[in-house]
Amino acid sequence: ADPFDGTINGLIRVYQTDPDSPYRSLKANTRQTYDQDLKMISRMVGKVRIKGLTGTDFRRWHRGFKQPLAPGKPERERRAVGLMRMIRIIVNYGASELLPECMETAAVLSKVRIKSTQPRRIRLVYEQAEAVIDKALEQGRVSIALGQALAFDLGLRQVDVVGQWLADGDGGSGIRFGGRRWCDGLVWSDLGPDMVLRKRTSKTGSEGAWDIARCPLVAKVLPLIAPNERVGPMIVSEATSRPYANKQYAKDWRKIARAAGVPDEVWNRDTRSGAITEGAEAGASPGDLQRMATHAAYQTTTRYIRSGVESTNRVADLREAYRKRGVNRQGEQ
Repeated sequence: ADPFDGTINGLIRVYQTDPDSPYRSLKANTRQTYDQDLKMISRMVGKVRIKGLTGTDFRRWHRGFKQPLAPGKPERERRAVGLMRMIRIIVNYGASELLPECMETAAVLSKVRIKSTQPRRIRLVYEQAEAVIDKALEQGRVSIALGQALAFDLGLRQVDVVGQWLADGDGGSGIRFGGRRWCDGLVWSDLGPDMVLRKRTSKTGSEGAWDIARCPLVAKVLPLIAPNERVGPMIVSEATSRPYANKQYAKDWRKIARAAGVPDEVWNRDTRSGAITEGAEAGASPGDLQRMATHAAYQTTTRYIRSGVESTNRVADLREAYRKRGVNRQGEQ
């Protein structure tokens, strides 16, 4: 590992280069996210010396991290919470390695309370997904239409539909271009001759199976792709003839969604919660919802359910039916 010089930048270098650091055991896509956050922290507070940092310093950093991108824009609270979480990770790592500066600062950080962001309550609904698909097809963007259809009908994360480019160095298989390797996205070989799509998801490694014949949005787009073109990645940019560069799919989706009348407050990432919530409101069992979402535990699935009045209406109907049966509070007839 690189020698520690007492600064945030020095701690980042040690965390990333120590062969025994927990950083080494991160999955490639998680490491990429960590690297992005650490790069941002390095740019903003990297030269600061760790010794003597106080709770006031960290609260000031949090305020700086959430500053709007431009005047009049909303504060970036999610970014701020994420960066503060990353600072805790590296400081706690330093403390575990008995770096005196970090041991003292970890104790300070343990007393600092940063209000976490509220869970998102917004979701993309079926009509919006369909509008995005129609607008994408109108603009000749079959890739966006198919990506939206697969994400909503199957309830998959964007990365498990579109894939991602990671630094080429882990020896894995996949498409390579410009020193990077594409992985995790859907490929045509995932779709069997029985029209059942089977996919092992990137986050949990759980395998899901979906009958495409029961996916109306996918069925709307799939016939537009000739059988002889169904080779390799399913979602390929029309501009490059390769899988989308990281973040480019979301940017193109946003333009099409805006043209389709989908409000900017509804994000592409809200597709998954929309699919899971629709299933919950339709009365799907917890176990089936969990399997569709490929979650290891149903508690995780519930975080994606953003139900409105439909759920409370069902409870009200059940309560009314219960009362009509003449059952009193003691359960006596």
